[in-house]
Amino acid sequence: YTYSQEIVKYHVPVIKKVLEQYQLFFNNPTIITVGNSYDIQDIGGTDLFINYLHEKFERDFERVKKSLILSIPHIFITGRIEVKEELNKRGIPCIWLPMSVDINYLNQYKKEDNERYNTRVIFFGNKYFNKKLTYRHWKKLLNQKGIALDSICNNIYYKQKIGMDKLIREEIISVLCDYKYAIASGRCALECLALGAKTIISGEKMGGLIMNDQDFHKQSLCNLVARGVNTFSEDFETCWENIDKSILKTTTTTDILPFLETELKKTLDKIK
Repeated sequence: YTYSQEIVKYHVPVIKKVLEQYQLFFNNPTIITVGNSYDIQDIGGTDLFINYLHEKFERDFERVKKSLILSIPHIFITGRIEVKEELNKRGIPCIWLPMSVDINYLNQYKKEDNERYNTRVIFFGNKYFNKKLTYRHWKKLLNQKGIALDSICNNIYYKQKIGMDKLIREEIISVLCDYKYAIASGRCALECLALGAKTIISGEKMGGLIMNDQDFHKQSLCNLVARGVNTFSEDFETCWENIDKSILKTTTTTDILPFLETELKKTLDKIK
């Protein structure tokens, strides 16, 4: 729930500031940062519901329908452009906001390239569903090249041929900085890039490499989830052979706040 904590720290003050201008219409809002962690029956007396969505449309739409049981104005916020478009088609207010990371926090852990592994790669993120097959594919490919594939999944750090350890958040970030190369998707990919690791976007499917600003924008529209979006190549080996040519780029939380403010005002003007 790291993103949820950052929403509270950075987004909520902006939302509160904007809502001060709309007190004639909304003076008791409710903000849900994690869409599946509340009971709709426990929410009462609110006159505006702002709900962050974190999944693909098929999963998020079930949460949207659950939320809309409350007959009050709603604004949904998502990091996936397809979720925004699908909800807007149905007349449901939704803002696309690119996923971001707290770069000031992460910078304190960064290391120089000469302090990082050259013959070990980190797979960062869960291994649910097809991601498990992707992980196995990468492990086989890299091991054939004499490269170890380590992983961090659900706070468990597995170092191939060495062992396992359970880590807290700060330890995870520190460990990620030991790697020159990473394989990840979603927010995990953004963090790896921010920490200086050349990263292959790979999750349930192959998302490819980020070679330029256009690639990064295309990936950001879909939250770097490696599902239906590919940049550079869909081939595993081709991506690995070209990973050094990829760029390091991420989205900083403080940079997106003006965009959040603008989009929120636009949406509130429509529903007030």
